[in-house]
Amino acid sequence: MPFNCSKRGELLSVALILFVFLALQLHAIRGGNYAGQDYQRHIAAMRDSARDPLGTLTAPLEVEMATPTAYHNMGGGVYSILGEGGAWKVMAIINVIWNICALLLFYLFIRRVVRSFLLRVSCMIFMTFLPVTVITSMVVASDAFMPLFFITAVWLLILIVDRLEKGRSAAGLMAWEGALLIVAFLVKNSFIFIFAGMAVIGIILHRYGILRGRQFLFAVFLIIVIPVTVFAMLWFGYLNKQTPMYLNRNIPRVFWNHVDSRSLLFLKKKDVHLLDAPFFHEKKFQDGRFFCPIQESGYYSYPALLHLGIFTDVLNIDQPIRYHSNDPGVIDEYYTRVRPQDNQNRMKFSVRSALVFSFSAFFAVFWWICVCLRAVGLRKDPQEIPMMILLVLGLSLFLGYTLTLPLTPFPYTQGGWLPRFTLSSILSFWTIFFVALDRLPLTRPQAVRWAILAMVIGQSLLHISFLWV
Repeated sequence: MPFNCSKRGELLSVALILFVFLALQLHAIRGGNYAGQDYQRHIAAMRDSARDPLGTLTAPLEVEMATPTAYHNMGGGVYSILGEGGAWKVMAIINVIWNICALLLFYLFIRRVVRSFLLRVSCMIFMTFLPVTVITSMVVASDAFMPLFFITAVWLLILIVDRLEKGRSAAGLMAWEGALLIVAFLVKNSFIFIFAGMAVIGIILHRYGILRGRQFLFAVFLIIVIPVTVFAMLWFGYLNKQTPMYLNRNIPRVFWNHVDSRSLLFLKKKDVHLLDAPFFHEKKFQDGRFFCPIQESGYYSYPALLHLGIFTDVLNIDQPIRYHSNDPGVIDEYYTRVRPQDNQNRMKFSVRSALVFSFSAFFAVFWWICVCLRAVGLRKDPQEIPMMILLVLGLSLFLGYTLTLPLTPFPYTQGGWLPRFTLSSILSFWTIFFVALDRLPLTRPQAVRWAILAMVIGQSLLHISFLWV
């Protein structure tokens, strides 16, 4: 890979990274690996959207049906044109192209906040070839669209700040930001948690004197009030048409497979078993019964499961051994797939070697929170506002989703803890990690940065070895 200090060499390196990513994804799509979790539900919603594009969004749901979104409406349009044969592969290719655009925007952000070209390229390699990135960006589901919405929202806020610092109006950009948030919500309703972050960013910009007076009112109205009003109208209107069974009103909470606060916040002794890289449906015999530990309520901690999901193919989506379907022509879902022993060994090594990255990223994010709080309190370092935007928006989506897990029915058995739901935040946290590496005196020597690049390439090659099958 042609690494050198010139801008041209860096751009060629990034182009090569994205080309390999595209090749890996097209190879996976050709093998049918776009059929991931809830695949049959998603394509059923797309078929219904093809028949009734608008009515599907508010129609009462059956228990086994996926919640229709604007993503399914798009899929319905593709299905209307291509039919059963090619629609789902085309949707998977759209996902991949969409995520390449997201990675490019992340790269532009990295160029702005990371000074070392070695660390910039390291960050791009690491984020691009994370198993959670590779799998989520290819599987037919609305999660694939969220990283681009997220990083675009970050960039629009940065552009708004740039215009305001020059004394120019940013009302047009604020309107675009509000429109983007509405579209993102229509694709994935959990994106609503970003508004907590938007409110915090507004307070920070007001504190720095960047957003005041009429511009502050414009920002609140266009970015928060109008989108939230639209969300409330759409969401409550949608809920009023749903069946009580779908909303779980008739299921007592005592029967929920739920995440408790202990499992959500703290590691457990049993988490050490995750270092063997078990898969989602792997069974264990204990106390005279067979059960799936990953699906057992409170058996493992959420942070440990998140690490497992980020660095392995936990659902076996991208694995080559498959059971034959009883329905010819139907692409089987992830639970029909088995990983080869070689891939099992590689995933086991991956989940262990990646511990240094996960723990380092946790402390980097915590450190950056402290840096930002100090900067805002003392009104220091206005140049760090782009990083504050990334941090606050990433945390708002992550905390908003994870803190509601104890209120979510059956998050273990239905995979509600999987990192695909928080991929946007995960990518932002890894960016913060490499920014922290860029600022640490210990990593300033070129030899250290070359060593970091070598570690990243090694970890990424390990990921590719059990995903490119």
